[in-house]
Amino acid sequence: MRTLTLILIAVSALLLVQAAAAAATLEIGEVGKDPDGTLTVSGTTNIAPGNELLVDIVSSGFKPTSKDTGGAFYGSSGTVTVEAGDPYNTWSYTFEVLPPETYTITVEWVEGDATASGTFMITNETVSDVTTAATTAPPPATTPVPPATPTPTQAPWSAAVVVLGLAAALWIRRS
Repeated sequence: MRTLTLILIAVSALLLVQAAAAAATLEIGEVGKDPDGTLTVSGTTNIAPGNELLVDIVSSGFKPTSKDTGGAFYGSSGTVTVEAGDPYNTWSYTFEVLPPETYTITVEWVEGDATASGTFMITNETVSDVTTAATTAPPPATTPVPPATPTPTQAPWSAAVVVLGLAAALWIRRS
């Protein structure tokens, strides 16, 4: 009986480690002009629907300045909710057209460890594609890594709870 309990505990620990190892991914897609004159950036993720992402868009010219020196700053920030998608979950963020400049975009999972960032340029005529710098956390290796193709996943917490429950029941029964 004691051997079975130890096996169940070991399997539970393995399931928890496996769940922790399944890294969440975020991918930033294109920035496009909408018919109403706004811009929309969107992307895909394997983070479950309903989770919130923080989107920050900051002009490259944003730098610390003294109180006496003024400077223009352009950007946008907000949260979006992950939507169910097929085959990948999706997100999108709409913002007002910003002045021509190069912008940095960062998307972060509010309750997790996934981050994606990139840059894009707005000119008087066009909006450039996003050049991504990173697609997941922890930061990528020193050589560029192509974005992973995310797949919708959910952590196997229910399996771990069942195994732990069985182990606890056997432990109590043994006592």
